[in-house]
Amino acid sequence: MKLPKKIIVGFVVIFLTLAFNGVFAYRSILALYHNSKQMAANREISRITRTLLSSLTDAETGQRGYLLTGQELYLEPYHRALRDIPRHLQNLAGLTAPMPEQNARVALLAAKIPRTMDELKRAITAYRTQGFTVAQQSVNTNEGKQEMDELRRIIQAIDQPAQQNIELWEQQLEISRNNLRLGIVIASLLALGLLLAVSGVFYRLMRQQNAVNQLLEGRVQERTRQLAQSNDDLQTEVEERQRAGELLQESNRDLARSNEALQDFAYVASHDLQEPLRKIQTFSNRLTTKHAAALDEEARDYLNRMDRAARRMEALIRDLFAYSRVTTQARPFQEVDLDEITQGVLSDLEDLVARVNGRVEVFPLAAIEADPVQMRQLLQNLLANALKFHRANTPPLVTLRGELTDEAGAPEFRLTIADNGIGFAEKYLDKIFQPFQRLNPQYAYEGTGIGLALCRKIVERHGGTLTARSQPEQGASFIVTLPVKQNSGELINA
Repeated sequence: MKLPKKIIVGFVVIFLTLAFNGVFAYRSILALYHNSKQMAANREISRITRTLLSSLTDAETGQRGYLLTGQELYLEPYHRALRDIPRHLQNLAGLTAPMPEQNARVALLAAKIPRTMDELKRAITAYRTQGFTVAQQSVNTNEGKQEMDELRRIIQAIDQPAQQNIELWEQQLEISRNNLRLGIVIASLLALGLLLAVSGVFYRLMRQQNAVNQLLEGRVQERTRQLAQSNDDLQTEVEERQRAGELLQESNRDLARSNEALQDFAYVASHDLQEPLRKIQTFSNRLTTKHAAALDEEARDYLNRMDRAARRMEALIRDLFAYSRVTTQARPFQEVDLDEITQGVLSDLEDLVARVNGRVEVFPLAAIEADPVQMRQLLQNLLANALKFHRANTPPLVTLRGELTDEAGAPEFRLTIADNGIGFAEKYLDKIFQPFQRLNPQYAYEGTGIGLALCRKIVERHGGTLTARSQPEQGASFIVTLPVKQNSGELINA
């Protein structure tokens, strides 16, 4: 669901403000940490300098008490100062390392303290070796006092800036604390505002979503009702299609029985008609050879017409017989070398090729699973047609090519027989493959009009297709597509 532009702008402003406040708070925390660190460092400098001054004073006091009483107990502050002062000086040097002026003062202090301690040590040693008088003379000199005064001045010079820095860093620390508090307050208010804004947006979105859900639920219910109605309609349609399928199967069975009866009739008719036809031809020949002299010109013309009609009838019966035998006398499929079949067909067509002064070019073919007799019929009819339907004064040129394809998902062999003959208009494509259909007059080209129908029936029986491409007076190409492998060598009834 798309958010309103004002809400998006509001969220962007809040997030940018939070980001800015986060940076501000982060810088405040860094400043607070830095100020705290600097203040602690200066406090430690002040403490150490005062500790040093106290240790030096105690050492001097203890030395004087020892010189007056001679008791070693008074030297305890002196010995403690000898142990602690190097450590204090080392810590002080580390703390003042980032502060050049203070570090120089510490270095000066570290150089003078050993001389002061040596002066105290000489008086103690003189007391122990030469007595009180000599030691007193050493103490009464002004050098020890001057050394201590110089040390006090240096220590005060170190402690005074540290105290000033402590006050300054305390002020900065308070500012940092206030800034941090302010950042926390602003962040809390912004977070609260963001929470309220998000809650409002989500509440609005939830209301919109509920409205959308109700709308969708209504549509789903309506769609469910429509689907239920569609299912009922579909079930009714399925039942009707099942009944139609049963009727179609019954019609197919009836059609198969009719086709079988027609094929049987064609076979019987073509077989039984041959005997009376032979008798007609025999008696016609006898009349022509034995009684031609007794017949006038008109009678001889009648005999010639009768003889030509009988020969056409014989060709029709022969072709009809061959057409019926495509399925009734079919053979099992086997490996067939189309190159070998083609050479046999060309041998049979030598007289026709010579008579029309034609030429046949054959390119390498292939071997497929097929009925060898029907493959010979197929090639002979297609090649004979290509030679027969040639243009006047143009010798026929026929080419036969083949190629393996895999367009249908299984290996196929495509055979193309092309010629330079009279061609035909492709609107008659379906007509030329029907039995007894002719595009040319009987007197122009011999034939019964059943050859291409026979070819298509053979191709369909092999599970293939037969079609053609042509233009009038521009030749024709007949394309045969056959599967390379048949289903378990079983017969396919067209």
